[in-house]
Amino acid sequence: MTSSDRFQRLIDAYDPETAGHRTSDWEANLGDLDRDRLLRAVIASVRALVLPGWLARRPDDRRPQLAVDAAERWLTAKSPATVGHALAKAKACTAARKDSFGYDHRIAEAARAVASATGEHSYRHIWEALRCVEEELLWRLSLAGEYVQEPEVRAAIIAVLRRELDRAE
Repeated sequence: MTSSDRFQRLIDAYDPETAGHRTSDWEANLGDLDRDRLLRAVIASVRALVLPGWLARRPDDRRPQLAVDAAERWLTAKSPATVGHALAKAKACTAARKDSFGYDHRIAEAARAVASATGEHSYRHIWEALRCVEEELLWRLSLAGEYVQEPEVRAAIIAVLRRELDRAE
């Protein structure tokens, strides 16, 4: 499957009735990619699309930022120590999620998911991170009552993924 086909299928799979993608949509279109490449692209999505919102509203709480940084560090230097560090930062994001529930908790969940993906062979946490990014962006639209912009949310996520995955080829 070409990169263009892959992303067009993701665009076509978007279901306005459920306001987003199902995990199976992400998996069917991205599940055959190299796991590390995909994790790098998902980290870029978290970093570009939702983490700035957390940092703007909670500048003194860097737990999600540190979890994302730890996941990136693991990708460059895979070792039991970097896995342990990433998992500790993921655990801190669990507390951040509880502290922010109702507002911003999906950002902490996305950061927790990418940090939890380190050292695993499963894609489960990668799909969870994508789901959280999408849910956070859609939630922001619902607050503003701008439901017609839902396709832009999908396009933003896919644009970051495409940019990062094409760069890695």
